[in-house]
Amino acid sequence: MKNLGTLLTIFVLFAVTSASTADFMAGMSYAGFWNDVFLSPESDAAVDSMAANNVKWLTICVWWYQDYDTSSTFSPNEWDTPTDSSLEHIIEYAEDRGFSIMLKPMVDISDGTWRAFISPNDWELWFATYRSFIGHYASFAESLGVPWLCIGCELISSSTTHADDWSNVIDTVRATFSGNITYAANWSGEYNRISWWDALDAVGIDAYFPLSDHGNPTVDELISQWNSCADEIQTFLDTMGLSIPVIFTEIGCGSYTSATITPWNYDFSSVETNQQEQSNYYESFFDAIYPLDWMGGVFWWWWDNPSTSDYRWGGVEYDVGFTPNGKLAQQILRDRYGEITAILNKSETPKNYKITITPNPFNSVCCICIENDKIERDKNTKIEIFDISGKKIAQILNNHY
Repeated sequence: MKNLGTLLTIFVLFAVTSASTADFMAGMSYAGFWNDVFLSPESDAAVDSMAANNVKWLTICVWWYQDYDTSSTFSPNEWDTPTDSSLEHIIEYAEDRGFSIMLKPMVDISDGTWRAFISPNDWELWFATYRSFIGHYASFAESLGVPWLCIGCELISSSTTHADDWSNVIDTVRATFSGNITYAANWSGEYNRISWWDALDAVGIDAYFPLSDHGNPTVDELISQWNSCADEIQTFLDTMGLSIPVIFTEIGCGSYTSATITPWNYDFSSVETNQQEQSNYYESFFDAIYPLDWMGGVFWWWWDNPSTSDYRWGGVEYDVGFTPNGKLAQQILRDRYGEITAILNKSETPKNYKITITPNPFNSVCCICIENDKIERDKNTKIEIFDISGKKIAQILNNHY
């Protein structure tokens, strides 16, 4: 133990907090497709509604666009990209209501091609553009004290093959942004092929894993499939030797029959409304995935606002779209996030621990040794040490101090 000065006595307070308790990001994705939607009263009302449903984290999504998959540059769209002033408003408005923020800038292709297929004619120019793009939002996030930044999303054509370029992107962000960073990798063919996770603060997965092969699966059936997904993720973490948390940067499904077969599907042209299947999907996540040690947070896709097609008050896809707002899944979200909120910041004293202090706490230098199986297993263990006056004099996080 470091020199703590002469102490009358020492109290050791254990806050053995797994990722699924005090550090869990009880989140929701919130996307903007109009340049000023985040300035609207309807958007403010949506934030208030999420707060009322015990959501504690928001991922604020903002897009720049390139014309084609082969384009080597991209830029904000005058009408569709939220302005910086609107982003500043939504971040400050949400923080005033108790939310923490992850900013998630993304690149999309204007003709509707999935961003995973971006294959520019000039990769060097594309990455130069990307560093400028992400550097802008890194500086913006830093100026507002945003704690998390997602540096990319589902850019499979480069994330698994251009590691050096992505290292340069990370360096660009780290030079400006002092918060935590992650990357939102697709569940299939991407997250387990990226080699540079150890340069980030969390593994981000857009977790649209198929959970059923038929409509109307029960919660238990979905849990069984989640368990298989969890085993896959655990194997990946072990193979890579990663001890950082996993965040489900996106997760969700529509409220229609068979949505759990292809949760990522947003073609609602010929589906049958089924709120129960979506509700079962939510419930199965909280039963199967939330309790796992590596689970650091979840951002459901998404809560509606006037710029999304499934906007509750007039949206054409409301009955079958992704939003849980006003549906059975909303009750699951509110109840489960409420339970999580109730245990946030609570300390859990280990049931079996052994403490030795040598030579003794009255010396100017002493060694505090703590033995406990839970501490060894849980990389998110926090131990705080206070002197007799109640002043915190040391804190150990992740087995380091």
